[in-house]
Amino acid sequence: MTIYRNLSYLEKSRYGEAFDLPPAPPKLRYIFVQPYQIAPSSLSTLASLNESLPSDIQAEFYLVVNEKESQEAKLQSNKARNQLIEAGVNKLGLPFQVHLLESFNIPSKKLTQGLAMKIGMDQALERFHQNEIKNGWIVPLAPDVELPPAFLSNLHHYVDKKPKKSAIGFGFKVRDIADAQDKAIQELSQRYIIEGLRFAEHPHAYYTLGDTFACKSSFYEKFGGINQKFRGATFNFLQKFISEGQFKELPSLPVKLPPSTHLPRIFSGVILPSSMLFLEIKELLHHLPAIRLGEFIELPTALSAFLKEHDFSSKLEEMQKHSSSFESFQKRFYSWFSLERVASFLQSGQSYHPAKGTLDSCLDLFTLIGIEHPETISLESLLNRLRDFHYPYKSKIR
Repeated sequence: MTIYRNLSYLEKSRYGEAFDLPPAPPKLRYIFVQPYQIAPSSLSTLASLNESLPSDIQAEFYLVVNEKESQEAKLQSNKARNQLIEAGVNKLGLPFQVHLLESFNIPSKKLTQGLAMKIGMDQALERFHQNEIKNGWIVPLAPDVELPPAFLSNLHHYVDKKPKKSAIGFGFKVRDIADAQDKAIQELSQRYIIEGLRFAEHPHAYYTLGDTFACKSSFYEKFGGINQKFRGATFNFLQKFISEGQFKELPSLPVKLPPSTHLPRIFSGVILPSSMLFLEIKELLHHLPAIRLGEFIELPTALSAFLKEHDFSSKLEEMQKHSSSFESFQKRFYSWFSLERVASFLQSGQSYHPAKGTLDSCLDLFTLIGIEHPETISLESLLNRLRDFHYPYKSKIR
């Protein structure tokens, strides 16, 4: 019986033959995938997963390894990996099998983290397919990420409780920010913009970590897998779940990311925008029912200029023509006014509402959305306030 309908995409994009693995455990439900790094910290993720699993599920863990081009480099990497497994994995007493996926041969300079992740996720999909497991979950993890206690048990509890959701994101924070101020600013910027968009009620405002999430294997297949070979492909892949109302964020399961982690780059070129721009977006989204009916709405200056520049009027005609209900109109609208276009607006809108410094911008946003100002104003105190705050937001798209 074939439960996956679109596995032909694997034949077109697979690198080498499928991996030769031992038989799958009978209750296999979750497969973790992580690009391998030769470093002492490589064991941190595995150690954080050392928990007792519920009796009704089993899991596997794939470390994706690239074989080096030269024989000498290959011998050195094999020795390092063997030492890692012998000294680490076996002594951890993990409740699941760890498999090294290393039978393909790609020049090491071409094996990006995103491509390694794709190779592992494709293998996980094939594993579920071969064993006719229709409710399997694939869980890609960033290198060196640390998971919270009882991570898999809590994830499984949610999956059983909400079976209709097909992708799950997690809360996060970057570790050791005192020694990596640039990463602290990057995390603060992400949180600042997402909380501002939640205030504006944009339905796609989630903390999506492009390389740490969970998704149903059947939907990984349905959406054609990760068919891009560059950083950011997994983030773009997640947007498909979000636009279909299939995504859920679990801030109660926070992962700890290393300072080397690359957060989603969608807003990386955006200086902390003025909070006035979030107010303009909120006004636009508030008037969507009237806009759908063709009523004239006088929108704020920055937004009006942006919509005119992007020929929104012709796009609106298209949306109206092909929408039989407000719900279908919403989906078409947010497909157009995606996070990528929002990022473009936040950047162009600065000519109307100039950005302030990091600290002043944060304090303005705090006042707007109801976050109490910290007693001591610093980058760290503002970031910690944003980490602890979750705007009472619920996506309106189902």
